[in-house]
Amino acid sequence: MKIKFLFLFLVLISFELLNAQIKPEFGLKFGVNLADMRTDENTLSPRSTFHFGFEAEQQLSSKWSLQTELLYSRQGNVRRGRTEEGVKFDNILALDYLNIPIFANYYLKDGLYISSGMQLGFLLRAQLQETVGTDSNQQNVNDNYKNTDVGMIFGAGYKTDWGFNVGLRYNWGFTNVLKEPLAYTLVERNSVLQLYMSYRIK
Repeated sequence: MKIKFLFLFLVLISFELLNAQIKPEFGLKFGVNLADMRTDENTLSPRSTFHFGFEAEQQLSSKWSLQTELLYSRQGNVRRGRTEEGVKFDNILALDYLNIPIFANYYLKDGLYISSGMQLGFLLRAQLQETVGTDSNQQNVNDNYKNTDVGMIFGAGYKTDWGFNVGLRYNWGFTNVLKEPLAYTLVERNSVLQLYMSYRIK
């Protein structure tokens, strides 16, 4: 149902863009991720990673615009703790997504704006690196995770007249991305704080 709603949202936005009189702006975007998972365990730590891609913004009025992006985003989390024998473990879950956020910008004053919208993500890779004491190994865990993720995005930023854009965004995932419960958790939902910069090609 969430994916159907997002698809309808995409169709409506496409219709608005086709009827808009002002030409859209296109840009290159990159930034850092502080990625984590909302789960029922307490041994998690954020994973510092990155994202990059393309963006397009269509101004609808002096206050409102619609924006869509195509982003490669590295997400996941880190589990740290000790085994029952007291040995330290440090497990890194790497989830790589192709994300398509679509959202509205509302300009408060000059180039200052706030944003809110939806995001659809497609899983590209799921890899787990397990380190227990001095032993370490990597394994592909794609079969443990769903292929799609749906969520909300909220953010704020500032855009200059000459095309430079900087902002902060939070991605709040709706979807339990686990196909089946794991031994240490029943649910994992993406949670990503992003600091980004972009440049509009004019």
